[in-house]
Amino acid sequence: MNKFRLMALLGVMTCGMLMPARADIVITLVGTASCGAGCFTWTYDAQLGTNAETSEADNGGPFTTFFTIYDVSGLIGGITNPAADPTHWSNTTQNTGLTPAGITPIPSDSASVPNITWTYNPISQVTGVVDLGHFSFNSSQANNGLVVAFTGQSTKDNPGQGDDDTLLANRGSVVGPSSAVPEPATLSLMGISLLGLGLIRRRQAKK
Repeated sequence: MNKFRLMALLGVMTCGMLMPARADIVITLVGTASCGAGCFTWTYDAQLGTNAETSEADNGGPFTTFFTIYDVSGLIGGITNPAADPTHWSNTTQNTGLTPAGITPIPSDSASVPNITWTYNPISQVTGVVDLGHFSFNSSQANNGLVVAFTGQSTKDNPGQGDDDTLLANRGSVVGPSSAVPEPATLSLMGISLLGLGLIRRRQAKK
């Protein structure tokens, strides 16, 4: 395998560790900022993907549109002011869930660490691709590069087809305020990636 193909493979593997299995509601880290001594504001962007829409009353619905970020270590004072959430969104915290039916968060959800769920309270329907806005909370954890899980639920937008207005659910992982040790599967992928980088550097040294 030549250098280019090996690097491409490593890139795909690395992206696979952080990207969701499906692009219904995609969560990405915008950044972290200091909010005082031992306090960090984490801000995320949420995007509604292609062929996805918010709550729809047809075909077995309505299905609530929401997303959850799991195991937020060091959560300070619950959530930041709900008025700071995008319009028509509200938030709750809970140690287990809320998770779409049939979806298992990866990394797994710890029952001892709080999760944050943002729920869309519809005034009108929104269809993707569309940016849903920025969502923030405060944590005592700085950005240490570890990942947390997220899941999302929305409705499928596929006009004229049998699966139109049916339930959509997805999961993924994103850099977050985690104090957990990465799971064995994650460590294996990281180890393979590091091994590949080592081989590339060894070949470069020989040349």
